[in-house]
Amino acid sequence: MRGDGGTFKRGRIWWIRYSAPGKDGKACETRESSHSDSEATAQKLLRHRLREVGNHREGIRPFQGPSAERLTVGDLLEALFQKYESEQIKSLRHTTGHAKPVREFFGHRRALTVTPDTVRIYIEQRREEGCSTATINRELAVLKRAFSVAVQERKINVKPYIPSAGPEDNVRRGFFEAGDVERMVANLDPVMAEMTRFGFVTGWRSSEIRLLTWSRVDRAAREIRLDTSKNGRPRLLPLDDDLAALFERAWAARQYVKRGGTSALSEYVFHEDGQPLSESVFAKRWAAAREAAGLPGRLFHDLRRTAVRNLVRSGVPEVVAMGITGHVTRSVFDRYNITSTDDTLEALRKQREYVAGMPSNVSAFRKD
Repeated sequence: MRGDGGTFKRGRIWWIRYSAPGKDGKACETRESSHSDSEATAQKLLRHRLREVGNHREGIRPFQGPSAERLTVGDLLEALFQKYESEQIKSLRHTTGHAKPVREFFGHRRALTVTPDTVRIYIEQRREEGCSTATINRELAVLKRAFSVAVQERKINVKPYIPSAGPEDNVRRGFFEAGDVERMVANLDPVMAEMTRFGFVTGWRSSEIRLLTWSRVDRAAREIRLDTSKNGRPRLLPLDDDLAALFERAWAARQYVKRGGTSALSEYVFHEDGQPLSESVFAKRWAAAREAAGLPGRLFHDLRRTAVRNLVRSGVPEVVAMGITGHVTRSVFDRYNITSTDDTLEALRKQREYVAGMPSNVSAFRKD
């Protein structure tokens, strides 16, 4: 085997050497411990490695090698989180949450031992735990992404096929009519009532509304500019008359009293004692209001879906509607770049005309 490699001894342990593809694709000498004091064990490992190299050359299977074999799925997930942190990817928090059960099941396993059958066992286990198809698919998406990043960074040469949990038949289809919004508003505190009115018109995410600061609002120009959003891209929303009036009410309510008795001005548009509502407080108050309004199960996120429906049904071009709500894919964003402020103002006007003509005949935008 001299031309293909050989064995040698270091102390009591036998090692092997052989020529294998490196990260740059070029052949290089690789030395690997057999972790054994038996030369026969080392020779067996050498034959195994030479078969792998041969399969690589024939295009049957990419060569992995000892470093790839040592990687666990936990290592891959950690590398994924580091990439997200370094690139400041906003979905890190959601990714971390979905990765928890993946890490518990796969974390200790060698990455190269993950197979479709292993994934199907995971899917079945999560179903038995009562998880929805959508939840399981979000978790598997994290696993897929971890393998993809490992391949991109040449830590492994191939990723396994990871089946999905199936089609997601539990997609929500909840909508708000104008009268529904007014019933919610009647059971909410003034701050959340204004947030709800704003969400019904714009379809913005609850986090974008909760954390909106006055530094993003140009009252003179009557527009809001988000430098970043969930999708990481800038967004501008001009304010029509009703939205401008809503923000004038919020401007008048920005003053609050601090613990020491002194007054201060909140940097947040929608605030309570100067601070934005936390996710837990927001969710608790929303849940109480929807029960009181007779709208059980209705989510604040349904306002987002409703805004899109109302905009599209009222004749607003899809590209303008998605620009308002922030549903921006790369292709849509390219088209959105050429829309004007007048397009967006016209979109809001058309939406209001459509809602005003609903059978409920209730205005969801004005506050007496």
